[in-house]
Amino acid sequence: MLPEIEENQRMLQNIHNALRKGGSALLVIPSLESILYSTWRLMEWNRREGVKPNRIPADDLSYYKGSKLELLQGIV
Repeated sequence: MLPEIEENQRMLQNIHNALRKGGSALLVIPSLESILYSTWRLMEWNRREGVKPNRIPADDLSYYKGSKLELLQGIV
């Protein structure tokens, strides 16, 4: 979904408006669990090589550029 809550609300309202009465919508969006699992695997691979989490190269985690607030909202 989008970082801006208002944009998400507008998007969902547009989907709702496009549905027939009593209709359903199926949304397939990346899950927070997917990114957390991927990061956990990265940390596990580093641990097996003797690299502690605080020593993982910053470039390996550079995909995450969000804030704590965004992370708490499930936005990565």
